[in-house]
Amino acid sequence: MNKAVFLDRDGVINHITKEHDYIKSWGEFRFYKNALAGLRLLARSEFLSVVLTNQRGISRGLMSENDLYNIHENIQKILGNDRIRAFYHCPHGYGDNCDCRKPKPGMFLRAAQDLHIDLTNSFMIDDAQEGIEAGAIAGCRTILVLTGRGKKQVQFVENWIHRPDYILRDLDRAIRFIHSQKTI
Repeated sequence: MNKAVFLDRDGVINHITKEHDYIKSWGEFRFYKNALAGLRLLARSEFLSVVLTNQRGISRGLMSENDLYNIHENIQKILGNDRIRAFYHCPHGYGDNCDCRKPKPGMFLRAAQDLHIDLTNSFMIDDAQEGIEAGAIAGCRTILVLTGRGKKQVQFVENWIHRPDYILRDLDRAIRFIHSQKTI
């Protein structure tokens, strides 16, 4: 079985816009400082890198699936040989009652089946409660990063049912922390 590091995208890999917690096009995409270094280190590790991202902008008509695929293709081009193994997304809105929108673990379960991933030996890195909760429900260890929504949400962690296992500054620090663990 494979081990994975599941990554939220908006707010973890890239900046979010002031109007939304997500971006709608490649023109809005800006990597966080050191995110590329973290992604490249992850690509060279024993972990698969898998992006799991809620993209309600699709259901709201603010972007298309093709816009989303264009963003992911451009990320892969920039990463070159250090590509992300897979991207999974939920196009649904809050009220759609799907099984894939975080905090539900549907994207984790689908990725685990598709890529033969042992969820209990995997990590989830997110900047928000929904991703931390979904990762915990799926059986992963969780890391809240203080980028994106994380810097605001960290003040409420004590009230969460599923608290993050670790809280770290950014994606690069989180990947370096995972890479340094000798017991994994």
